Amino acid sequence: MPPFIDIYIVTEDRSQACIDKFLSTYANLTTAKKRDNFFVLVDGEDVETGTLAATIEYGLADAHREFTVYFDSAVKGLESVMLFFTPDGKLVLGLSIEYDESGDEAAEQVLAMLKADFNVSVGAIAHETAPGDAYDWISENPEQI
Repeated sequence: MPPFIDIYIVTEDRSQACIDKFLSTYANLTTAKKRDNFFVLVDGEDVETGTLAATIEYGLADAHREFTVYFDSAVKGLESVMLFFTPDGKLVLGLSIEYDESGDEAAEQVLAMLKADFNVSVGAIAHETAPGDAYDWISENPEQI
């Protein structure tokens, strides 16, 4: 399996509209919409949330609920799509690309695209880093963003 670069933005818009825009733009939801048994890790416990819609609703119901949902990508060149509900009422939207000779230049382009699409200024590029870990780094190092 090749190495991947993860690109993340942080938005304070923890809303259904924001999630719908992100997922409809970047995620292949064909399989996810058919599933009725999503499980998310919350406070070290597996929680069965049910369908995709119920899982999103579960994340939106409590601004302090923290978990990640992963999706296949619908966009050529993107490997995966990540949605992280932060413990402080924000969302981290993430895309993963395969690391190749274009390296960080491709990641910078994807980051700029995400920032523009969601009108945010906070983001990060990381090498194979979980969304929660990237959010922690972004929160601790805002001057480097």
